[in-house]
Amino acid sequence: MSTDITYCNGKDCILRSQCKRYQDGQRIMVNSNGDTDQYYWMDNCNPDDRDGFWAADDNNRK
Repeated sequence: MSTDITYCNGKDCILRSQCKRYQDGQRIMVNSNGDTDQYYWMDNCNPDDRDGFWAADDNNRK
């Protein structure tokens, strides 16, 4: 996992099962202290334009 990517919690997002940010974020294990400061997180994308959505099958993203 990269520390320069913002991962997604998928909160109230209908596209989370199709989103690479969400899928990769689910693979990150939170340590016993709950310290996730080593990664950047967002609750979800802007529902109007989905600017943070990365299709899970898109290999050409930034």
